[in-house]
Amino acid sequence: MNYAQQEEAILRMRGMLEDETAQRKADHQRMIADENKRMAREKRAREQAQREDEERTNQAETTLTVHPEELQMDGTIRRNMFAD
Repeated sequence: MNYAQQEEAILRMRGMLEDETAQRKADHQRMIADENKRMAREKRAREQAQREDEERTNQAETTLTVHPEELQMDGTIRRNMFAD
C-alpha cells in the first residue's frame, strides 16, 4: 500500500469516526432535551396540584368561617347540628 492509499484510508477512517462522534453528540443532546421536557412537565403538574390543593384549603377555610362546621382529620367537613 503506497502513501496515497494510506492517507486516503486514514482520512476515510477519520471521517467515519467524526460522523460517529457527531451522531453520539446529537443523540446525547436529544436525550438531555427530552429529559428537560419531562422534568418541566412534572414541575408544571406539581405546581398545578399545589395550586388546586391551596384552592381547596381556601374553600374549606372560607366554609368553616361562614358556617359552624368542623374540619376533620380525614379531610371531611362535619356540620354541628346543635350549634348554639
